Amino acid sequence: MLLTLAVVSLALAETPRIAGPWVFPGYRSLSRQWLPDTTLNADSPAWRAIAEEMRRGENPDSVQGVIAEEITEAPDSVAFDIEGALKPYEAPYDYDNPIGPAIPGWLHDAIQKRHIEDDFMYGLMVKYPHYIQYAEWDLPVPPRLPEEDKSFLGYLRSQQLPRLDLSEADTEQKGPEKRINWLHTVNLALQLSQAYISHNWYQGGNDYLAFFGNFLWDVQLNQVYHPKLMFQSTLSYKLAITSTLQDEYHKYSVSQELFQYNAKFGYKAAKRWYYSVSGLFKTQFLHSYPTNSMTRMAAFLSPGELNLGVGMTYNYEKPDKSLTFSASIAPISYNLKTCIDDLVDHASLGMDPGQRVKNEYGSNAEVNFYWAFRENISYKTRLFLFTDYRNFTGDWENTLSFQFSKYFSTQLYFYFRYDTAADPTVAPKWKKWQLKEILSVGLSYTFSTK
Repeated sequence: MLLTLAVVSLALAETPRIAGPWVFPGYRSLSRQWLPDTTLNADSPAWRAIAEEMRRGENPDSVQGVIAEEITEAPDSVAFDIEGALKPYEAPYDYDNPIGPAIPGWLHDAIQKRHIEDDFMYGLMVKYPHYIQYAEWDLPVPPRLPEEDKSFLGYLRSQQLPRLDLSEADTEQKGPEKRINWLHTVNLALQLSQAYISHNWYQGGNDYLAFFGNFLWDVQLNQVYHPKLMFQSTLSYKLAITSTLQDEYHKYSVSQELFQYNAKFGYKAAKRWYYSVSGLFKTQFLHSYPTNSMTRMAAFLSPGELNLGVGMTYNYEKPDKSLTFSASIAPISYNLKTCIDDLVDHASLGMDPGQRVKNEYGSNAEVNFYWAFRENISYKTRLFLFTDYRNFTGDWENTLSFQFSKYFSTQLYFYFRYDTAADPTVAPKWKKWQLKEILSVGLSYTFSTK
């Protein structure tokens, strides 16, 4: 029996659970009933001192020694062969399973040892319940590992990538985020072409120098912060100059010049409808002449045009801004036409000779459409109609842009105009229709805050 007590003491010394908190898991049938039948002298002063140390988790070695000394011999009917239980497991050779036993000997020994430890502790807790410190059903639920995250973010987390050290990060508050109320778009395009042809070139030809410039500045009110208001402002200037060495009167010819400003203000009436006031002003700055002629065709404010309208505007824009559409109808419209240069033919502008200002009242309509159907290809069109119920004028501008790189692009520009006041005898082929077409290849740069 002394050998048995020594083995028990050795088993208790190898486990730290004796000195830890006493947790009662619940009543169950013990796999081995030898420990409850032993008697411990609970009235012993040594045992009381050690029990107090057990509750505090102190001196586990002294606890094990007192328990080993005060365990009396168990009855023969419930004697347990601890020595046999702890000896190495030797399974007989199994001819049906030549690989060996399913449980190796070292695992069998560990399981047996664990059973003895559990039963010894459980037996003490059943016989002396006042030493139980905790009940398992009163303990908090132990934490569980989270389910495996098979997402891409979970994969990144499993890689243990380096993380930002917040202690070294600049956490100083820079102030509130800057609020952008106005969205700007600026585009600048420039094209130059030159040709020199010797006088003995077998095909002939003339030297020339051509310049084409285009400037656009668009400003819009940010509707994220002002959802009920609409304000759009567009300033554009187009200039095309070509050298005319064969012209007897002029070295250069202005093939195109247009300065135009459009503005529109609206207040939301429905989902995409606005009560709106629109304005338009356009003119040119340089003089324009036909080839080999001193007859002036156009000059500053000759013609000049100002149009104001009051009505409704429908506005739509895709979230990615690849497509925008707006349509305005102004039943009440005022149109001012000017011609302040006396050398310009007033009749070609639908004005009386010597008349500098002409006032017209009527209605107008305007449609603007933009579509970026490829990352580097876009189409923009503008249609403007005005009538004073005697004459009708329509301007239709179309621009197809190919952006080959950040600084290089090609533009194809078509400008159709229909004017019932135009003289059909000047161009019998076109009659009241007019057309201007420009193909440009050159530098182009766009800056936008949208």
